[in-house]
Amino acid sequence: MKNYHILFIVSAVLFFGCRKEEVETPHFDVEVEALEYKVGEEVKFNFSGEVDQLSFFSGEMLQSYEYSKESRMSTTETVKVSFRTNVTYNTQPDQLAVFVSNDYNGSGAYSDLVSATWLGENDFSPWFKVAPEDNPWGQSNNYYSGEIDLIDAFKKDKPLYIGFRYKHTKGTGIPRNWYVYNMNATASTLLGTSTLFNTVGVFSLVYDNNFVNEALKTSQITTYMLLRLPTDLRSVEEAEVWAVSPPIYLEEIDHGPDRSVPVKGFRDPMPSEFKHTYTDPGKYIVTFVGGNTTVNGEKEKIKQIELIIND
Repeated sequence: MKNYHILFIVSAVLFFGCRKEEVETPHFDVEVEALEYKVGEEVKFNFSGEVDQLSFFSGEMLQSYEYSKESRMSTTETVKVSFRTNVTYNTQPDQLAVFVSNDYNGSGAYSDLVSATWLGENDFSPWFKVAPEDNPWGQSNNYYSGEIDLIDAFKKDKPLYIGFRYKHTKGTGIPRNWYVYNMNATASTLLGTSTLFNTVGVFSLVYDNNFVNEALKTSQITTYMLLRLPTDLRSVEEAEVWAVSPPIYLEEIDHGPDRSVPVKGFRDPMPSEFKHTYTDPGKYIVTFVGGNTTVNGEKEKIKQIELIIND
C-alpha cells in the first residue's frame, strides 16, 4: 500500500511541474502633468502598476516605436549648391554658364565631356545666377548665385557633376576674366545636413583642343576659380574651358531598427517616474513598452502619449 502512495505523490509532482506557468498580462499606466511643454523643459512621466521590464521611445529621430520592428531606411533628401561670381575686363558677353550632368564619366578628357549631356538654365527653374556684365569689382560685390537644390537632376544609381563652362566666340568682343568664389555644396538626410565640399579646389579644369600646350592653359583653381582665354587664342572661332566638380552621389542608409531607452530591467524595482527633455520643437508620439516574461513566453503592453513641444 505504501508503494501506491509514493507512486501517487511522484505522479502529482510530475503533473503539476509540467504545467506551463501562465505569463501574466502587464498592468501599468503612465501619466503626465500636461500634453504641451517647451524645448528644454523636463517632462516627467509618472508610473502606476508593475511590470518585469519597461522601455521608453521618445518619438524623436531614431527613437520611434513605429520603427522598432523594422529597419529605418533613408536617402539623400536635398543637395544644395551655392557660390559667388564676378567678372572683369573687356566686352565679350555670355561667356560663363553653369550645367550639371549625370552621364559624364569623369575622365577629364574633353571628348568625353562634350559627349555627355549637360543640363542648365533651360532645363531647371530656378537656376544659378552669375554676375551681370557690369557688376562692380570687389569682394563685397561678388554676386550670389542663389542656393539651388539639385536633387531633381539626379538619376538612379548615377552620380551628378557640376560644370562651369567658359566659352569664347570670335567676333562678339574681347574675352573677359571670370571668377568663382565661396563654393558650397551640402546634402541633407533625415539625420541632418552635411558638407559635400566648400571650396572650388575640388574642381578640375578641362580644356578643348585649341589649348595645345601648357602655356595656353592660363585658367587656374586655387582658393578661387579663374577662367580666362589667353591672348594667343583670341583669333580662333570658338574655345572652351570647363571646371568640373567631383562626382556627387546620393546616399541610401540603413539605420537599422530604432532603439528604446531601458527604464526598468527584470530584477529592478518598479520606478515611480521617468524624466526626459526634448531639444527640438514638434509633435512626438511617446511610447512605453511594458513586458512580463517567463520561460514559457512573454506578453507586452503598449502605452502611448502624444506630446507637443514648443519653442
